Amino acid sequence: MRNTRLTGALVASLLAAGLAACTLPEEDQPAAATTVTEESAEEEPAEAEAEEEADEPVESVSQSNARESAKSYLDYSAFSKSGLVEQLEFEGFSTKDAKYAVNALEVSWKDQAALSAESYLDHSAFSKSGLVEQLEFEGFTTKQAEHGVNAVEVDWMEQAALSAESYMDYSAFSRSGLVDQLEFEGFTTKQAEHGADSVGL
Repeated sequence: MRNTRLTGALVASLLAAGLAACTLPEEDQPAAATTVTEESAEEEPAEAEAEEEADEPVESVSQSNARESAKSYLDYSAFSKSGLVEQLEFEGFSTKDAKYAVNALEVSWKDQAALSAESYLDHSAFSKSGLVEQLEFEGFTTKQAEHGVNAVEVDWMEQAALSAESYMDYSAFSRSGLVDQLEFEGFTTKQAEHGADSVGL
């Protein structure tokens, strides 16, 4: 009977030792969990980048053509933003594609206003206010138009003289009539009188 009890105690001891050997140390368990967490953290940015690339809109053929056309127009002429959209629409592009194309380009509309002002002055005489109004008519905002006019070097007295000469080329004016016409065009009284003086009135 004593031998049976000893044998049972021995078996119990061996089983306990085996279970202890199979159990991992507590200090090793958090390390494994940490490793898994770190690997997941490294995978998340890559997955996010892949999702962002997938979400990026693809430019359609018509949008690409509209953008290239808009760029081509700006290479040889000055446009306001709305004016360029209208030009693209005139060429047959849809309003949606035209607006996309203009917004896709990096353009300083103030610089475009200055280029447009310079172009107008190369072909005709303007008062300062008259040139601002002309740029606004072309679709520039008041702020852009004023920037454009102020960006060019202009002798407004000379512009009044050129305008007076132009009027006299196709019609007869009295001095007061010519002064009134120049003032109507936006020239100051002093500028208008200088214009009348320059043509001998």
